[in-house]
This record gives sequence, structure tokens and C-alpha cells, in this order.
Amino acid sequence: MTGLLAGQRALVTGGGHGIGRATALRFAAEGAHVAVLDVDEDAARDAAAAVDGVALVADVADPAATTAAVDEAAAALGGLTTVFANAGFGVSRPLESYDDDEFDRVVRVNLTGTFHTLRAALRHLRAAGTGAIVTMAGTTALRPARWRYRLAPPRTRLSRRWHRRCASTPRDLKSRSTHRATP
Repeated sequence: MTGLLAGQRALVTGGGHGIGRATALRFAAEGAHVAVLDVDEDAARDAAAAVDGVALVADVADPAATTAAVDEAAAALGGLTTVFANAGFGVSRPLESYDDDEFDRVVRVNLTGTFHTLRAALRHLRAAGTGAIVTMAGTTALRPARWRYRLAPPRTRLSRRWHRRCASTPRDLKSRSTHRATP
């Protein structure tokens, strides 16, 4: 198969829905072999079937489950060369209406889950001798709409730092921080 990503082996977290699913479809269309990781088993299986890929089910907030899923993806694909860390969610309502458990879940998935994914994937990318990491965060972190408070800036700032540190060695490991628009 020819294409921009021919021969690449990609993991897409949050790949069962929305931007993650669209990214998995595009990666496959460009020639990549794709593993779709999602907390929603049916969505992961559906997206993986659409790209003739591998479906993985894990909650990125769980470090052991994330590591196991990343290792399974690498084993199934023959290694990893690309990671699109997209798993996350938002709650758009006034900050004072959040309870502690809900806020903790946002942080564990959106921030800590990205860390778990990258930590587990880096050794596979380094073993491949090359790689690309893309982290996704919402623009609400940069310019929140009325009544939407800045709950995402830690992920936004850390994703920028992570991609600099991840890319530092080896030299051919690339990383980007991307921010989706939030109305």
C-alpha cells in the first residue's frame, strides 16, 4: 500500500469516536497499520474493523491497563512508530457545579491518561528507531467560553512540555501538541 503513512504502525487512543475515529480512518487510508484504543469496547471494535486494525479496550486513567493495551498494540502491529494520544472528555458547565469525583475523573483521563499513554509507548517508539507523537487538547484551555473555566490548561501546557522532552532522544522521534477547537 502506498500513502503518506505506508508501513507506519499507529496507536490511536480515544479512537472509537469523533476525532480519534476520523484519525484512525485517515491513518489507515494513508497506509498505516492502526490499533484503536477506547474505553468503549463496541466503538473500538467498530473503528478497528473499519480500518482492518486492532481493537483494544482500556481506560487510560488506569496505568496498568494502559501499559498492557499499548504493549498489546505493539505486539499485534509488530512495533509502534506513531501515537495519537486523543483520549479525553470535557464537561461544559459552571465550575461550581462539579463534584470532586467528577473533577478527579477529568484530570485522571485528560491529563494523567496522556502521561500513561506516552510513558508506555515511548519504549516501543525508541525500539523502532523512529516515531511520532501527537497529543490532543481542547482550545477551551486557551480561551474558555462563558461559564467554562480553565480546567484543561495543565494538559495543554504539559503536552507541549512532553513533546519537547519525548523528542529529545532519539533525534528522529517527533512530537506535536494539537488543540481541537471548542465552540
